[in-house]
Amino acid sequence: MNIHKFIKHLLLIVCLAGFVFNLHAEPEHMSSIFQMATVSLDMKNVPLKDVFDKIEEQTELVFIYNNNDVDVDRKTSVKAKSEPVEHLLDRILEGTDIGYTVDNKYILLKKSVDETSTKQLQQDNVKITGKVFDRNSVPVIGASIAVKGTTLGTQTDADGNFTFAVPSNAVLVVSYIGYFTQEITIDDRRNFTITLNETMQQIDEVVVVGYGVQKKINLTGAVGYTTSEVLQNRPITNVAQGLQGVIPNLNVTFASGNPNGTPTFNVRGTTTLNDGTPLILVDGIQIDVNILNPNDIESVSVLKDAAASAIYGARGAYGVILVTTKGGKKDRPPKITFDGSMQWNTPTYLPDMLNAVDYMTARNEAGYRQNSVKPYTDDQVKWVTDYYNDPVNNPVYHMLSNGTIFWNSNNDNFSQMLQKWAPIQKYTLSMNGGSKQATY
Repeated sequence: MNIHKFIKHLLLIVCLAGFVFNLHAEPEHMSSIFQMATVSLDMKNVPLKDVFDKIEEQTELVFIYNNNDVDVDRKTSVKAKSEPVEHLLDRILEGTDIGYTVDNKYILLKKSVDETSTKQLQQDNVKITGKVFDRNSVPVIGASIAVKGTTLGTQTDADGNFTFAVPSNAVLVVSYIGYFTQEITIDDRRNFTITLNETMQQIDEVVVVGYGVQKKINLTGAVGYTTSEVLQNRPITNVAQGLQGVIPNLNVTFASGNPNGTPTFNVRGTTTLNDGTPLILVDGIQIDVNILNPNDIESVSVLKDAAASAIYGARGAYGVILVTTKGGKKDRPPKITFDGSMQWNTPTYLPDMLNAVDYMTARNEAGYRQNSVKPYTDDQVKWVTDYYNDPVNNPVYHMLSNGTIFWNSNNDNFSQMLQKWAPIQKYTLSMNGGSKQATY
């Protein structure tokens, strides 16, 4: 076994051992987070997983379950007002084969086991031995060997071996992280050589954790968070405008008044001489966030502290902005949504403008102080002053020696060329849904 595979298996044993301990060693005192959590729901004929999602949205609780073991598509109806989550779960899971254990804020859902059938299976046990390999004939350390439908189980040792007393008619379930699960009927055999095949998501690719979906998206420390509702209710034309002033310590700056200008993002203020910018990822891919339609965004998380570098490396030293877009859900019919709005914008305040005479005087004074050069001659200032004081008896322009026209008028270009209001129209047409195999 090479050193990389040994380290990989050693780390997985530690993680798996901790998970198995939490699975079987229920805490003496149930988590105070769980006991204090309350929810208000009014849902009819919906899958259990939708109820769990709503509980996660209203509390800090997180549900963990295996779709192969727990039927979360079972339909239920629930109505609750500020009801403790503990009472609500007992109520909706009553009469089902789903049980749960609580560890801090995590609720582990698992299939309930009939203790009577387990005891009956244990009455006629036989001793079996075996060894578990991967497809390269390397022993698999810490593979789980369990009797299907019971709580009986063991793990392979450092050499991949296991010894186990099981019922004579048992079905073994062999599983390991990153490998396909196998079910084996023991029949009359007492010794087994089992080969596990790796899944497409290999252990060597576990770095995908940093770019994948997690609760509170990659919670590594200080995190700012906002949802799509905030962006949808603002009169914006791009994502950057929608994020201004929404998340603390996220600074969005536009270099000019150009609505199509490229904004700059900064987390925690200027920290270097070259003003490092945060890493921006959209569904795990680094792209320009302003090419997105704000209505397509589900949520935005900002990792503010330097701990983000533990996941994203040096590129995350200036913070990370994680954007999650909306997606369909499995087993849902097509849903077509149309949003339309029209807005009229007007400035809340415009600065008082100088008249032509004061403007020319100020420009001349500034130019003289800078490089002893005045942009306007004394004659030009006098022409404009005379026209300003008496436009009837003074010409509106003078012809300069180089053939150009110098206008003497005192025009208010803002009021003459710009309207006091500007319309904005937004139309969005979207469709989502999904089957058992895919979503769109």
